[in-house]
Amino acid sequence: MNPSSSTATPRPLSLSQAILFGGLTVGTLDILDATIYSYLRRGTAPLRVLQSVAGGLLGKSAYDGGWSTGALYGLCVYAVMYLVVLPLSANGAIPFTWPGFVNNSLIHMLGIGMPSVYFARRAVVSP
Repeated sequence: MNPSSSTATPRPLSLSQAILFGGLTVGTLDILDATIYSYLRRGTAPLRVLQSVAGGLLGKSAYDGGWSTGALYGLCVYAVMYLVVLPLSANGAIPFTWPGFVNNSLIHMLGIGMPSVYFARRAVVSP
């Protein structure tokens, strides 16, 4: 048996898929490196590194873990779910519609992001 015949050749990606998957891959590796390096070098908690990234968009409120941070977190969860997880699942991506986008954005901001901030604040003890 020819060993090369048993390996599947990956199908080509569209330009948008290549940009999306490439961007997610390098973005994930970049944030992993930043959090690991900062922790090993200075003992900086990964949350602090992520807050500094969010601070570029949200300013000082990112360090407070405020509602804007929760909303941004919810949108990130939404983006990962609908742009990465679902397209890679056996069911495939869900077709885009504006009503679906608005509903899913709002539930991820208000139903995931905001409660995450609420419970995280309740769990963190100030030094």
